[in-house]
Amino acid sequence: MGGLKLSSDLLSVRIEEAYRMFPDLIARANDLAASLSGGERQMLAISRALISKPKFLLLDEPTAALSPLYQQQIIQRIDNLRSEGITILLVEQNARLALSRSDRAYIFAGGEVVHTGPAQGVLDDPEIGDYFLGGEHH
Repeated sequence: MGGLKLSSDLLSVRIEEAYRMFPDLIARANDLAASLSGGERQMLAISRALISKPKFLLLDEPTAALSPLYQQQIIQRIDNLRSEGITILLVEQNARLALSRSDRAYIFAGGEVVHTGPAQGVLDDPEIGDYFLGGEHH
């Protein structure tokens, strides 16, 4: 199975781009991934995925178990990636957070899609909000 082949110069450029996106990783550059905090691991995982300059990125609960500070940093980077034209499929337990920055929503229950539509429509629908987003509609 062949992987992405990058010249060392191009790889260096892409690593520098990752450090600009996630400067917290600079100080941890020589550390093992296992020694990183949850937020730093998410930053590393996203950085690794971006090395190949994808057009599509699947993020599975990138804010799970992170401090509010790291959650905000990750979300800001996701917003930046969207503005750069990368399509992102975001699977997220924090539905309000995900929907507030999404174009389209798919709600699953029992392993099946039970609702789909524009993300803002899901946020604005009090019935959906009460049932799927944890009660009080905002």
